[in-house]
Amino acid sequence: MSFDNLPLVLGGFGALAFALVALLVIGLYRSSLLWVPLVAAATINAAWLVLQAVHAQAAPPSWVAGGLVMAELLRDSAWGWVLAGAIKSAADAGYDTRVRVLRLIMGASAVGIAGVMLASTGNWLNQFQDRISMLVIYPGLLVQSVICLMLVEQLYRHTHPDARWFIKHLCLGLGLVFCYDFYLYAEGALFGRLNVDLWNARAGVNTLLVPLMIIAASRTRQLRPHLFVSRKVAFHATVLAAAGSYLLLMSLAGYYVQAFGGSWGGVLRILVLFLSVVLLVSVLASTTLRSRLKNFVAEHFYPNQYDYQDAWWSFTGRLAQSGTAPAEMRESMLRAFADVMDATGGLLWQKIATGGFMATAQWTMPLPNERTLDEDHPLVRRLGADDAAIDLKQAAASSTIDTTELIPVWLLHLPQAWLVVPIIYREELLAFLVLGERRTDNTLTWEDRQLLRTMARQVAGYLALLRASDALADARQFDAFNRLSAYLVHDLKNIVAQLSLVVRNAEKHRDKPEFIDDAFTTIGDAVAKTNRMLAA
Repeated sequence: MSFDNLPLVLGGFGALAFALVALLVIGLYRSSLLWVPLVAAATINAAWLVLQAVHAQAAPPSWVAGGLVMAELLRDSAWGWVLAGAIKSAADAGYDTRVRVLRLIMGASAVGIAGVMLASTGNWLNQFQDRISMLVIYPGLLVQSVICLMLVEQLYRHTHPDARWFIKHLCLGLGLVFCYDFYLYAEGALFGRLNVDLWNARAGVNTLLVPLMIIAASRTRQLRPHLFVSRKVAFHATVLAAAGSYLLLMSLAGYYVQAFGGSWGGVLRILVLFLSVVLLVSVLASTTLRSRLKNFVAEHFYPNQYDYQDAWWSFTGRLAQSGTAPAEMRESMLRAFADVMDATGGLLWQKIATGGFMATAQWTMPLPNERTLDEDHPLVRRLGADDAAIDLKQAAASSTIDTTELIPVWLLHLPQAWLVVPIIYREELLAFLVLGERRTDNTLTWEDRQLLRTMARQVAGYLALLRASDALADARQFDAFNRLSAYLVHDLKNIVAQLSLVVRNAEKHRDKPEFIDDAFTTIGDAVAKTNRMLAA
């Protein structure tokens, strides 16, 4: 494969990237004080990369070389403008004089280079090989890169350590670019000519600055736009970009297989493309990968770990979808916790009438052999005194005497067990959850703890309502039993009264046929009433 057109491709791609950065700044960051210098720097950088790509061709126009040097002077001046403005906003007024001196030296060197170029006669493109270029142009461009490096160093040094997180990627990118220029022109000034490979690679080196600029813009408070992009959009955009890049790479691989595979090249290309699609679908169907991508988006694009509106909507929606049966409600509580925390399962221990705790619900996790805990167990007392979650993985790793006394051994060795989450209602421990491991990192952050505490308080109300419903159902059953008992006792008293009357009169009237008939009638009526009660 020939790479003769590589400088043209790198220059064109870099110019397009910097043009998009300029449009992004114009569209989203116009409220920032640095938006004008940034637009100017990005636009000039794009124009310089276009000239760089044209100059790399076999027979570039005669004016391109001069335009390329002038564009580079403007590029360095524009980035110096950006850095000076950033230093002015980051440092106090005492450093303003130093920055002005550096900018004055940069301007003087730029004017000197431009003057030498304008004073030159003839085809000045050939002068890159003579003594004037070695003594004026290369050292002047070297001074430009040194001053830009000094400005980068001043910006990083005089930025507060707590705020360096916002600008370190921009400083890193510009520092590497100007270090590269320093090496290029130092070698040119020393040997009287530029290294061709270093010159042709400049477009690619400068293009690598664009991702670092985007990261810095997403972090820098002065450049942050008033724009909200939902996590779902960011997640799907990331997945789409990754899938498109993967398919593009696989298409290139298929092209090379077809080109160098001989008579079987077409067949091998089809197989490669089919295998790539199968692998892509398999990877996209992975729940673990989706969790990792969500964590990646949350970590690199958003200040908070969770989208709390979405998390709370998911949590309450899962609780609202539960059935009316107590078992369904308990399982829905487990799934609601697991969905928000991205856990693989869960178990629920609930307080019973005797005061202990019994495992009453499970979701994708096996129930242990030990399903009850006494109310005086150290773990129960600890959960009742503090509503903070317990990390079982961290507790198992500590292996201290207090840990073994606090947490049962069977719970520490429970497969996939990760967290113990107490559910407290009015200072009473109603239940506790055991959540399974996450699909990604099991590190428990303060945001996790706060969200778990909030969800536990919400669920505590559901469990208290469920317990009150059970108590009300028991009370209703007891009331119905009381009414039934009163009805039975009343009928039994009537039957006993009738039979007692027959017994009392039997001594006096046993010889009378009328009495005998009445006695049989009374006994028959008592038997009929008794059968009706038994049938009911």
